[in-house]
Amino acid sequence: KARIISHCLFDGSVNLTESNKMYEISYCNKNDVLINQFKEDIINVYGFKKGNEKRNNKGIPVIAYRSKDAYLDLLRYTPTYSTKNPKCKIPSEIIDGKDEYKIILLKAFFDDEGWCYIYKGGKSTLSGIRKNSGIFGASISSTIRRQIISLLKEFGINAIDRPQDGKIMIRGKINVINFMNLINFTKSVKAQGDSKYWNGTEKREVLNKLIEFAGWK
Repeated sequence: KARIISHCLFDGSVNLTESNKMYEISYCNKNDVLINQFKEDIINVYGFKKGNEKRNNKGIPVIAYRSKDAYLDLLRYTPTYSTKNPKCKIPSEIIDGKDEYKIILLKAFFDDEGWCYIYKGGKSTLSGIRKNSGIFGASISSTIRRQIISLLKEFGINAIDRPQDGKIMIRGKINVINFMNLINFTKSVKAQGDSKYWNGTEKREVLNKLIEFAGWK
């Protein structure tokens, strides 16, 4: 359930539509592996074997489920899943919970909202790559960014908040290596429009390239 909550916070939604009073839980992502993962989690937690598969107005795959019981259950953990709402937050059950739950949430955040940036695609000086490359994650919610940074710190990963563009940045050898070893991206999740150099490449592979180009292996 921790992963369902996490994906709904980042690339999903838990909504009651005003027009037709439909209770809906949905998840939107370009990566089939993450869509399928969400489906499996929904089956295991709520027992729904079939959802409504569609595409949003940008052509991105969406899986949606209509259930008042699941809607009410998910709202027991946070008052809203809309990061535009200042009341949105990561639930205390995760923040104060087991490390396993924290890692699930952090992985989901970087799977959904994160990417690796390698300065000039690795075509730069060693100092330039080390200084300017890193792992990024985006959220318009200052509360969510603050909570993510706090959770990362528990695993020895120092991150920088960039409120000017709503991003978190992880850089430096120790932080990047700790991220790779303790959090990382889900296997087979690919960069989608994140970089002209790495679009379509597995995010894990881009992370490996960052470490290689920075001389941190």
